[in-house]
Amino acid sequence: MYQFEAQYHQEQVKESIGNNFLEPYGFESNLVPFLDAHPDIELEIVSGGLFTQNNRIGDFPHMAVANEQIHQMYSVEFGTAYNNLITDGSLVLNSLDAAIGFGLLRDQLPQTQWIHVAQDLQNAFYQQGRSLSDVTLYEEVATKYGLDGGQIKTAFIEAQKTTTMHPDFKRAMELGAQSFPTFVLEKDGQYYDMRSQGDTVEAMENCLSRVTG
Repeated sequence: MYQFEAQYHQEQVKESIGNNFLEPYGFESNLVPFLDAHPDIELEIVSGGLFTQNNRIGDFPHMAVANEQIHQMYSVEFGTAYNNLITDGSLVLNSLDAAIGFGLLRDQLPQTQWIHVAQDLQNAFYQQGRSLSDVTLYEEVATKYGLDGGQIKTAFIEAQKTTTMHPDFKRAMELGAQSFPTFVLEKDGQYYDMRSQGDTVEAMENCLSRVTG
């Protein structure tokens, strides 16, 4: 559940990248090298908000098939604990909790660490089978990055009580994210689908060259 927005200062190009924790796992294996090749890009990450109806993971019987497709596309593995969640089917998917937790971490960390935090949260879910509604997950990640885990835990619990629509979701809609992952680039008010010819590093580099050249 994260939306990326980046400013490509040299060319004055804005890149907006949409993503969701529960769908595009693996895309970051191409995205991170692409971003590493463009250190002048400042990345902003906001949550997309895919699951807001308290659906259980078992409500999506296609999940196992989709995961196999992701494995074939990106050569990523899904942990035993995560696969057990699918078999059990009772875990409630909640994009709002994920947006709250990620947002609290993001707001206290430099931009260079945001994508790594997002990866940590994805790995916690897809490898360890951790719920993205588990407050202790954000407490642990906060501590890993040198933040006050107790403060993040308290803020998360309070935000759960009062937040019904995360501002990131509105921003994602403004950027036109309708599927996940979405990766668009904005230049001079025009939006370009950075995955129109594929989402390999080479394909994204070619797209960037066409748009900025």
